[in-house]
Parts: sequence; structure tokens; C-alpha cells
Amino acid sequence: MSGLSEEIQFRQKKRRKRKMQIIRSIGSVFIVIFMIGLMVFFYYRRNGYYKNAEVKMSIKTKSEYDEYFAQLDGKVLAYSSQGVRLIDEDGTCIWKESIDVPNPIEAISGNYVIIADQGGTCVNVFGEQGLLNSFQTDASIIQVDIASNGKMAILSEDDQNCYLSVYKSNGKKLEIQKKYSLKQRIFPVDVAISPNGNELVTNFLNMSSGTVVSTIAFFDFSKAGKQGDNIEANQLEGGTIYNNELVPKVDFCDETTAVIYREQGFSLYPMAEKTSKQKMIDVDFKHPVHSIASSDQYLFFLLELDSKDYKYEAQIYDKCGKKIGNFRTDFAATDVVMDDESIILHNFSEYYVYTTKGKMRFHQITTDPVETVLPCNYNSFFVVCADKIKRTQLT
Repeated sequence: MSGLSEEIQFRQKKRRKRKMQIIRSIGSVFIVIFMIGLMVFFYYRRNGYYKNAEVKMSIKTKSEYDEYFAQLDGKVLAYSSQGVRLIDEDGTCIWKESIDVPNPIEAISGNYVIIADQGGTCVNVFGEQGLLNSFQTDASIIQVDIASNGKMAILSEDDQNCYLSVYKSNGKKLEIQKKYSLKQRIFPVDVAISPNGNELVTNFLNMSSGTVVSTIAFFDFSKAGKQGDNIEANQLEGGTIYNNELVPKVDFCDETTAVIYREQGFSLYPMAEKTSKQKMIDVDFKHPVHSIASSDQYLFFLLELDSKDYKYEAQIYDKCGKKIGNFRTDFAATDVVMDDESIILHNFSEYYVYTTKGKMRFHQITTDPVETVLPCNYNSFFVVCADKIKRTQLT
């Protein structure tokens, strides 16, 4: 009897073990199916084509002054010569400030915004809660940029010289300044400061030789103060020039990589390397550049083609200079806006949404004249019209 009981127990244990194996196998299959379904769902959300856009919010907006719009952390920054306001995704005005800048220009990094008077001397700095500081520069402002810690780079000029200056967010000028004499026929074009505020790139147009020479200078003032706060002492050895080629814009695509937007292409400069032009990444185009845009991770170029099939070709690059996507179109965009998820091409009557790989996700012809389209959050966009701001959700 004892042996029979042991045999029964052994068989029961074996059946339970097999049953558990079957349950685990079925569970594994269900988990795999669930994960595949989840991957398909997120792939479609990221890459699928949407036919409709549901209006989630619409507010009337009308100003007696021309307004300009930019995206700030999933919100709309609206500014004019007389005021600035921040509007959230529900249409609520978070804050509103009065300013007096006849020719406003803006730069945004992190939660900081600078709005300055181009051709004037007034600078306004804003944060999450509104106006932080206003101050005056010593010379007329040409261009500005701001870092995510509030440090600012400002290009300015008077009758004799042009200046490259660095300020703290409180308006205090650091003892970091570069002066160029206009008599030498050297004219400032653009300036950019890195997101961490440690490095700077600037572009000057040198006409002293009678030909077009674009001069690019790179600066590292992370150790400013240890070298007398002298920007000249902190200049990198990797400054470079482009003969017979215009460079209309310079920028940073991350903390240490400067991007130079050239007339015939673009160049990436890894400033952490502190090396010469031979280490730069140069990408040349065969066709003229119609529009450019950028995000934290990508660079976008819309090129004008001389083809009968399409008028434009879009090319998307990562911050290493590798082309990751492209598409062709006949759509004549008046503006291009992008973030790390979407590329938006629009004119006054319609807009297209593409992925950063170049796949079309949405197209809409609007009944209201479009001023701009800004990304809000994933699959959601602010459509700014002449008298209203709408937030739409792709469905």
C-alpha cells in the first residue's frame, strides 16, 4: 500500500508540474502577443497616417499690433511690440506682460525666453512665471540668443564698432566682450550660445578684401574669470572661414555641437574636441536651400529642385550629419516648424505633418488663414489663425 501511495503522489506531482508548464507557456504566448500589439499600436501612433483632426480647444485672439508665435514647452508664446503672453493647451493665459520693443526678436531655451528690440537697446527676459528682468544694452541690438540657464549672448553695434557680449539672466554684463571695428568692413550676422551657456559661436561677414568671406569664431568661456574674463583668451583654435559663401545662421544642436548653416549646405563642429576644420562634418547640397528648421535631435532642409516631377526635396539629418529621412513634394510652404517627433509644413491655407523619417502623417486644408502651426504634445498641434488659436488632436 505504501508503494502504491507513493506512485499516486508521484503521478499527481508530475501532472501538476506539466499543468504549470502549460500555464507558463500560455502566459508567455499572451505576453508576447500583448507586447507585439503594443509595439504595433505605438508604431501606428508614431508613423500611421491620420485622416482627421479633432478641435480640442479654440480661443479668440486679436491684437491691434502684429503678433508673432513660438512654442514653449507645449504652450504658445505670443508676443508683439507691446506685450507677451503664454497660453497653455487648454487656452488659459498663464501670464501676460507689457513690453515696449518696436522690432521684437526672440530666442528660447529651456524655460527662458529673451525678447529684444532689434535696432534698439531694450532686452526683456522671461521665465516660467513671466517677466524676470529688463535692461538696456550699450549699443543697438543686431541678434540675441539665450541658454537654458538664462545666460545670454548679444550682438550689437554703434557707429564705430560691433560688439559680442555675454550677460547673465539678471542683465549683468560679464567681462566677456569682443569688439570689431566697422571700418575694417567686418559685419556681424548671427550668434548662438550653447544650451549650458558655456560655449558660443558667431558669424561675421568680412568684406575687407572686396569678396564675400564668412568668418566663424568659436568661444569657450566655461573658465571665464580664471583668464581675466577675456573672451579673446577663451577663443578656440578651430575658427574657420568660408570664401565666396554666405553663412546666414549659426546654432547649437546639443551642448557641444555647433551647426553652421551655409549657403550650399551645413557643417557640424564638435566643440568638445577643440579641433580644427579638418574634424568638422561638412554636408553639401546640389540644390538651393528654401527653408531650414531644427529640433533637439534633428536638422531639416527643404531644397529647391530643378525637376519637372517635384519642386522641393526635404532632407532630415541627425546631429552627427547622417541623413535619416527625405521626401519630395510640390507643396510651397511659407514656413517649416519641427520638434523631435514631427515636421510641419504650412502656408496660408493648408498644412502637412511628416515624421522625422519623412513619412506623411496628416494633411489638412483649412477654412481660416493660417499664420503658423506649432507642435503641442504628441499628435496634438496649435493651429494659429488670424483671429483664433486652435489645438487639434489627430484622430
